[in-house]
Amino acid sequence: MQIEWSDQYKLGIPLIDAEHKALADLVNHFFIRSEAGAAPEELEAILSSLIDKTRDHFRHEENLLDRHGYPHLALHQDAHIGLLQHLSRFQEDYIQGRTEARDITVDTVTFFRNWLLDHILKDDMPYRPYIQTLS
Repeated sequence: MQIEWSDQYKLGIPLIDAEHKALADLVNHFFIRSEAGAAPEELEAILSSLIDKTRDHFRHEENLLDRHGYPHLALHQDAHIGLLQHLSRFQEDYIQGRTEARDITVDTVTFFRNWLLDHILKDDMPYRPYIQTLS
C-alpha cells in the first residue's frame, strides 16, 4: 500500500523531484498513522497537509511549465484540478462524517498513490526533455 520511492520517478528537476518525494512521504505517513490507529483528528490534519502541499506543488510545477512555454500546460492544469477536487471531496466527506476513518484511509492512500505515480510517469515525464532542453 505504501509508495516505494525509486529513481524511476525522478525528472531531474530538483524542486519538482523533492516535492514529488515529499508528497509520497506524506502519503506513506498517512497510511502508517492510520494503520497505527491514529485519532481521526490526526488523520484529518495529515490529509489537510497533503492537500495543501499538493496545491503548492501544482502551483510550482505550473509556473515552471508556463515560464518554459510548455505547449500542454492546459491539459496538465486540468489533471491537477481534477486531483484537488477529488481529494477535497474525500476531506469533506470525512469531516462531515459521511466516511469512516478506515474507508477514507484506504480510498485516499490507494487513490493518491496510484494517481501520483501514474501522473509522474505519464504526465510529468513527457515534459522532462522539454524543460531540460530549454534550461
